[in-house]
Amino acid sequence: KATVSVLYCYTMHPFIFTGGGFKWLMSGVHGAIIEASVVVSITAGISDLLSQSGEMAANSIQNKKKLEEAEEGEELELAEQDWDWFRLGRILVIGSVYGPVEYGYFALLQYGMPWWQQVMLDNFVVTPCIYTCGIIMNMGMRDGNLSNFCKEWPVKFKEMFVVGLPLWLTMDTLTFTLVPLRHRVAFTRLGGFFFNIYCMHVLNGPRGSDDPGAAPLEKREPISETIELKEKLDEKTDDN
Repeated sequence: KATVSVLYCYTMHPFIFTGGGFKWLMSGVHGAIIEASVVVSITAGISDLLSQSGEMAANSIQNKKKLEEAEEGEELELAEQDWDWFRLGRILVIGSVYGPVEYGYFALLQYGMPWWQQVMLDNFVVTPCIYTCGIIMNMGMRDGNLSNFCKEWPVKFKEMFVVGLPLWLTMDTLTFTLVPLRHRVAFTRLGGFFFNIYCMHVLNGPRGSDDPGAAPLEKREPISETIELKEKLDEKTDDN
């Protein structure tokens, strides 16, 4: 009976065995939506991993400098240098949701509007909304509340908007004039890959002190540990 069932399935539904099912799944609008979700999620995840590795390298240099400059017996706060897997999962979820939304947005823009109006609308109306939604989603999944939104939003939004504007004006001009609709999400994600790394760093770092006019951000959770310098010096002596 099992053999008959398999032969029946092969006869009636050959795409299950020949890869036709995958081709059907990735064709049409549903295939474009799946492609957008996967591309945005993967590129966002890789960007976050690279961002975290850069932050850990910077923390390591900063910790070493503190140890060299500290006096004996002084207590130090050393920055944490571990992978934040919850942060990575948060970014993957945001990316998988954002991909289909971005594809739908490109599909709507394609009709009834010249390319230069699409570029202006995307950069000066839609992009600010996207940055704001990204900050809200990241804070909501990270902290469970938006109590620090009024402190974080002005600083993080300004950083991402000012740095990203020249890039996206160029990318959007190419996107809306040369790239087919189905591949526009992939093109913008790959083209803005290094900017995404920067955004991961901005979204997940308390950077309020960088702007003199912004209110300092409160510490959301302990990310450092207090270590006695004497113990650290003893370890260095033992290693030598």
